[in-house]
Amino acid sequence: MMDVFRLRDRVISEYRSYSEGFIEIADERIRDTVDDAFDKGLLWPSPRIGLNPSFEPGATVDQLVSSGQLHPLAQNIFRKDKSAENPEGDLMTLYRHQLEAIKAAADERSYVLTTGTGSGKSLAYIVPIVDHVLRAGAGRGIKALVLYPMNALANSQNEELSKFLDHGPWAVERDGIPLASQALRSRRPVSFAVFTGQQGEDERRAIRDNPPDVLLTNYVMAELILTRYNDIKLVNAMSSLKFLVLDELHTYRGRQGADVAMLVRRIREACGSTDLQCVGTSATLSTEGTPSERGIQVAAVASKLFGTEVRPSEVIAETLRRTTPEASEWPEFSQELKRSVSGDTPEPTDYDALCRDPLSSWIESTFGIRSDDESRLVRAKPIPIEGSAGGAEQMSTTTGLPRDTCENAIRRRLLAGTAARNPENGNPVFAFRLHQFLSAGGAAHATPEAPEDRSVTMRAQRFVRNERHRAYLPLAFCRVCGQEYYVVSREASESGARGEMLLPRDLGDRNTPEREPGFLLIGAEPGDQWDVPWPLDSEGIEKRLPADWFDA
Repeated sequence: MMDVFRLRDRVISEYRSYSEGFIEIADERIRDTVDDAFDKGLLWPSPRIGLNPSFEPGATVDQLVSSGQLHPLAQNIFRKDKSAENPEGDLMTLYRHQLEAIKAAADERSYVLTTGTGSGKSLAYIVPIVDHVLRAGAGRGIKALVLYPMNALANSQNEELSKFLDHGPWAVERDGIPLASQALRSRRPVSFAVFTGQQGEDERRAIRDNPPDVLLTNYVMAELILTRYNDIKLVNAMSSLKFLVLDELHTYRGRQGADVAMLVRRIREACGSTDLQCVGTSATLSTEGTPSERGIQVAAVASKLFGTEVRPSEVIAETLRRTTPEASEWPEFSQELKRSVSGDTPEPTDYDALCRDPLSSWIESTFGIRSDDESRLVRAKPIPIEGSAGGAEQMSTTTGLPRDTCENAIRRRLLAGTAARNPENGNPVFAFRLHQFLSAGGAAHATPEAPEDRSVTMRAQRFVRNERHRAYLPLAFCRVCGQEYYVVSREASESGARGEMLLPRDLGDRNTPEREPGFLLIGAEPGDQWDVPWPLDSEGIEKRLPADWFDA
């Protein structure tokens, strides 16, 4: 099993070597300041850890078929872990929020799904779309138009649909021999295609001549489809359009949101559908207020975008559940946690033992889920393991154990929880994500004073704290010798004469009538290589500059 923490450390080590390879710093105080900033993670702060939570189950696809909520063929389509070796796949259980979306679609209501990463948002509209096509009859025009903000998302959904619709009884010939790709496309119970600028003209022509049941594209291409004569066949094929899906709804804001809202209205008018259902998905649309208040806000935004009413009850959120017991189930939780972290109790290895361990419970409560103001389980905000606000510090406060002991225990348990799988559904105890942010970095800054007196910082700021008479200027360094220079511009006076005002500038700034860019060098003590001011004559300048700067 891969250790993601070691992988992260290796990536950061390589990135640090790469970053330092461009910098040669001669001044020891500046070099120490830069090294100290790197050591403290100025460009790569400690990674934040977040758990993919467990979701409340709704029903199996087979149960929905038996109750008549889904077409019988859905029982063969929506099965997990399908492959060429296992075309039938395994029984699939839908989450509660996915089931709520299916019911909303069956009631012919527009709805929005606001759930996080790993919650199966796409199935919340793909299952209703496929069910509708199966009932209405495949090959009778475009029944669903799914719009994405990026082509990569459309391509990803195309692959996801292939997992379900390229495997099944229809995908094999006699003796279980898989069909060739061209024959398979014609035998799919529901057809689908991606139509973006990435497809060649021959492929787009084939899609126009034989429109699929489900068309995946981006909102810009959807606009072009409505306006280009070559795409009139696709517009005509939308006469029985049932579903219009806007994925990643939170990306459509401001001017772009207004453009997309108008696009939705033009699509509705062009297809002439009287019962078009709009569906939106988003991980984050509103973060303020209680869940009820957020539902009202999301419904209002969706109603404006869709041009049809979306009620707060039709904003579907994820319903979470715990994998481990709550801390309250242990009479002396802090003592039990301390024994688990310190190794006084045997390290659990199997799924059930890991779930019942107090350390696992603490990790889920800290990095995974929490209760909101309405006592609902919601995702916890990702936090780092290290640092003063990290999980290890919190555990150290609770148990009295050293912070490094807590850090190691958390990492070990996360990795162990990833490896241990539920024998019933194959889900791990913990499916965690490591969020690592990398910065391109900025300039070192120093006050324009003698090298031994100046203040040096890696954080961009105008003045030394509580000393506004000492201003900071950005530094640049000679790649040959490491000599530091202040990156400044000299402002010309109104009369045209050179003034004495030096202002900080970006290294790439060019000359303007108001400001003359340059570099400021402050000499050191006599005897230093820079105790002589920069020469003004051509011969002296040439001696100071590297030979390879001159073209023979």
